[in-house]
Amino acid sequence: MTTTATQKNKYRWLLWLARIWNVLSMAFLLFMLIGHLVGDDGFAFANEKEWLMFLFFPMGVLLGLALCWWKSWMGGLITIGSLIAFRLVGQEIDFNFWIDGSAAPGFLFLLYWALNKS
Repeated sequence: MTTTATQKNKYRWLLWLARIWNVLSMAFLLFMLIGHLVGDDGFAFANEKEWLMFLFFPMGVLLGLALCWWKSWMGGLITIGSLIAFRLVGQEIDFNFWIDGSAAPGFLFLLYWALNKS
């Protein structure tokens, strides 16, 4: 094996952790999204702020997580950017396990990309 192949295999565990967490996060987000769409409330939002927050989370995070399978750096940036935008629009800076935890694979994919790039 060459040194480059050894370096790539060095962080393979991080990639698999990100992939497994990604599948679980996407399943959770899709379950919640479908539940919201077919629930009694339907697709109603109280104001434009809620609509904008919905675009960033869960839609932007789902888009980023899906792109992580193709381009880890791009998907990671979209996931993290959507999470930050969601926090800024909603003016919420408190840690929320379900929201931040579902976006965590984006951080892991970005970390994997950065470690493999160097």
